[in-house]
Amino acid sequence: MLIKLRSQHQLTFLFILFLFAACKPSAKISVLQPAQLIIPDHIQKIILIDRSKPSGGFFSNIESIFSGEEYQQDKQGRQRALEALSQILTQTPRFQTISSGVELEGSRGGRSFMSPLSWYEVENICQQYHGDAIVSIEMFDSNIDATAVARTIKEKDKNDKEISKVVYDGKKNGTVNLGWRFYDPKNKMIVDEYSDSDHDEATTNGAVSNKDAINNLKRSYELVRGISTKLGEKYGKRIAPVYVTMSRTYYKTIKGVNKDRFEQAARYADAGEWIKAVPIWEKIAGTKSDPESAGKATYNLAVAYEVNGQLNIALQFAKDAYTQFNNKSAKSYIRTLEARLDDQEVLSRQMHEVKK
Repeated sequence: MLIKLRSQHQLTFLFILFLFAACKPSAKISVLQPAQLIIPDHIQKIILIDRSKPSGGFFSNIESIFSGEEYQQDKQGRQRALEALSQILTQTPRFQTISSGVELEGSRGGRSFMSPLSWYEVENICQQYHGDAIVSIEMFDSNIDATAVARTIKEKDKNDKEISKVVYDGKKNGTVNLGWRFYDPKNKMIVDEYSDSDHDEATTNGAVSNKDAINNLKRSYELVRGISTKLGEKYGKRIAPVYVTMSRTYYKTIKGVNKDRFEQAARYADAGEWIKAVPIWEKIAGTKSDPESAGKATYNLAVAYEVNGQLNIALQFAKDAYTQFNNKSAKSYIRTLEARLDDQEVLSRQMHEVKK
């Protein structure tokens, strides 16, 4: 029996090693991803303001207490949304960002847009903070719902006797609704009016009472801040090109007489020395007697040229890998590269006024 168990473990270990060997390594590429909107060229400096402060004053605070909100829960959420937006905009070469700290009253309930700011107000803020445009939170509302559910579990007491015990599982659902406006005072135009929402939840299990199940949950303001951060980051990517990291897999080994040279090229790629890998893969790609290896080498050439920023050449190699050598991975890679080229055209329109 012992020998049999050891054999099973050895087979499992060998199978895991095989899986690791079969996995293709990946290259990381930093890519400037275009925004969803094309912002007018004259806008370079954006001022961030908060125009969603509740207008109900004392009565609004009383209402929030009775609705179960924690103190300054929404205020912290609004601040976090603006901080996250500012952080995203620091990662783009397109804009400079000015966090003004300006806080203006918005709608009482925070559930709908008010009339836009007057252009007189917009121009005054832009002059005061030396900016070209304003991005403003114009609507903010958070909702928290916490519940606890009882369930029965079986466990043993100190006498090893099975007993039934009631425990409580808690759940807290949080939702944030947020609205943005993007003011362009030069053209007296609202570039963007955009509402968005997101949610998150927190759970806890096995509390001894209903009250403990609720109290053990993440604090409501923490939930709201987390959701608000995601919404701020999301809006930053809507209006500004930002850098993202993409992964590209490539082949590390082949069979046959070119195996050693192929693996040497892959080691160059692993070390980031793609220029040294290219001539090796080019020679293997020209091998007519081994189309499978040639296809993998051609595919790797596509990756190498994408890593080096030469997308048109990369696309041609990907097409060759698929059409000439029937490399299955190249089919989806062609679509990926075509999408990147489309993005580059959009990006050139968004960035052509920016000095690189």
